[in-house]
Amino acid sequence: MHPVTIEPDWTITTPHDTAAERVAAAFGSWNSCMQLDKSLAAALRGMEFTMRTAKYPVRRHPAQSGRWLVDRSSVMFGSALAAAMYVRSSAEWLAGLTGGLHWQTRDLQTRLIAEFGVHAAVPERYDDMREHVTEPDGLNLLWDNGIHPKRVRRIARRIELGSERLAARDFVLLAYSGIPGRDISRVARKSGDLATTLTVIRDQAVHRYLNSADPEHH
Repeated sequence: MHPVTIEPDWTITTPHDTAAERVAAAFGSWNSCMQLDKSLAAALRGMEFTMRTAKYPVRRHPAQSGRWLVDRSSVMFGSALAAAMYVRSSAEWLAGLTGGLHWQTRDLQTRLIAEFGVHAAVPERYDDMREHVTEPDGLNLLWDNGIHPKRVRRIARRIELGSERLAARDFVLLAYSGIPGRDISRVARKSGDLATTLTVIRDQAVHRYLNSADPEHH
């Protein structure tokens, strides 16, 4: 083990000759430092999830109610919250996205969080987004579920929420339904009714509903 320096441009400096190591690697040699760039990319991706600036690859299980999945993982989760926590904290999963080493990724994640924070709470500048969520702490619940306030606003516009409020669990449903946003908007326009829109999305019946002559969901 030795110290490494993360430069302002997100490159990594080590106390030895990485160019020479790459030449050696071409002849079959291996050094874990050769994976640092990939591990840093994984840790930076994790930081994007921590800051909620990247869309979480979480989705409802298509066949098992109450089960949630994460892309490129075989693990099933009992809640979207558990899946979201896995996305931002699993060094093994993050490293798998870039081909990095999980232990390097974990160490680099720790360093980045020490520098930039854990982002455990919704930034105050988004307090006006709270008006869209029924629960007083609803925006915080959505943040814990990996949903940025900007996405809350997009969903509210997509379903034409207007002055109504929506429960946090319904925002989670819409965010992680796996249904394209344009189709959700089409359902909302056709139904003109929030409860119907949510039922169609929950039942994964979008195409059947949009292709039906009767706007009432069956």
